Amino acid sequence: MTVYPDYFYAEKDFDTSHMGYKPLTIPAGVEAQPLAVPPLLAPDKVDANDIYYTIEAQEGESQILLGKKTETWGYNAPLLGQTLVVKTGQRVHVRLKNSLPVLTSFHWHGMEVPGPITDGGCHAPVYPGEEKDIEFTVKQPAALTWLHAHPCPSTVNGHAGLDGPVHVGCGY
Repeated sequence: MTVYPDYFYAEKDFDTSHMGYKPLTIPAGVEAQPLAVPPLLAPDKVDANDIYYTIEAQEGESQILLGKKTETWGYNAPLLGQTLVVKTGQRVHVRLKNSLPVLTSFHWHGMEVPGPITDGGCHAPVYPGEEKDIEFTVKQPAALTWLHAHPCPSTVNGHAGLDGPVHVGCGY
C-alpha cells in the first residue's frame, strides 16, 4: 500500500502560520480568464421579499467529446445547472422536482440552510417522479455556492453533471 502524506495540500501553497492557502498568482505569460458562470434561472415568482424557484433534476445529452453525445443530468439544463440569484435576508421557496430515473437529493453546498431535510443530504431523498417543497431565509453574506446531489448510497458514483451555482447577493 502507498501512503500519500501530502495528499490534501501542497506544502509550498499552504501558509502554516495562518493556517490557510496563500493567495493564488497568475504565472507570467498566462492571461487571466473570467469565471464562466452558467446562465441565470428565472424565478417562478417574486413577491415582496419572497422568491420562488422550481429546480428540476433532469436527463439530457451534451457534446463533451467529439463523436457521440454523452448522456448527462442537470438542473433545469442538460448538464450542470442554471444560476439561482438570491439576496441576503430573502425568503426562498423551492420546488424540488426529480425527473431522473433514480432517487437524488438537492444539497445546498455552502449555503447556511437549516438541516437536516432542507439542507438536502442523503437523508433527504427525492424519489423519481416526486416533488418536494422547501423554504429558507438567506442568512449569509454575498457568496457563490453550489447546489449538487448527495444521494446515498450512490454519492461516490457521481451524478453525471448534477451541479449548479447559487449566487447570494447583498441587496442589488
